[in-house]
Amino acid sequence: MGLDRSLLLLINRDGSSPVLDFLMPLVSSPEHYPAVLIPAGLAAVALLAWLLLRDGTRGRLTVVALVLAVGAADLTAAQILKPSVGRLRPCRPEAGVDGVIVRGSCRGRNGFPSNHAANTAAAAAVLGVRFRRRWWIGAAVAAVVGYSRVYLGVHYPGDVLAGWTLGALFGLVAAWGVAAGWARRGGQRGD
Repeated sequence: MGLDRSLLLLINRDGSSPVLDFLMPLVSSPEHYPAVLIPAGLAAVALLAWLLLRDGTRGRLTVVALVLAVGAADLTAAQILKPSVGRLRPCRPEAGVDGVIVRGSCRGRNGFPSNHAANTAAAAAVLGVRFRRRWWIGAAVAAVVGYSRVYLGVHYPGDVLAGWTLGALFGLVAAWGVAAGWARRGGQRGD
């Protein structure tokens, strides 16, 4: 816990800046969701529509893999691991983390693993398998979201690392299922 706490304070307190103070809450703080979710939601809807309507069987399988991977990662993190592990978020007063700067609401009691990190990593893994040359886009989004959770003071770095690992595992399993389904169909273009 000592290294985790030290990294938390390094990112959250010592690495703070006015630019990050403005940007990081926009990335993953519920208070700012309307401002961010509208354009991000439109982009996600456009991607899903393209996958469903223009990418044939491969696109439909990718959407199924996204739903399964993100759903499984979210459910596992929120309903199984957080209650079982019971690790308090660093923003909770009873966690006793002196010096943490809480930038936004401290929702929920437990923080291990980070659902934000798990969900974005699951989506990034599925989309990375589907769009191999552009895998880095999903990875960058997951990295920024994970960093924001530590910067905001609502997760330890270990919470985010565990969330990324969990999400990536679910994403890769779902993506392999998509790849196997695609291979069984012969991987025909335009289908």
